[in-house]
Amino acid sequence: MSLPKPCQQLGRDLREAADLLKWASIDLLGTAETLLTQGDETGANEIMTIALNYRDMEVKLLSYSDEVGDGKISRAEKH
Repeated sequence: MSLPKPCQQLGRDLREAADLLKWASIDLLGTAETLLTQGDETGANEIMTIALNYRDMEVKLLSYSDEVGDGKISRAEKH
């Protein structure tokens, strides 16, 4: 059974947002590594915390996308 177009778009949007967060967290971890090598442990830890929060949200968004695919979450048609 195919999902309605609005639900398909919602699933794609959620996956796209999750991908953006994934790549942003990778970039942030690189920045944190640079700060750590420069001796800024406090700054590195703060950036790593942000990156880990991004990863947590990435997992949530992918889970929501799966729920859209399973029909548990839907988007109403625009009027």
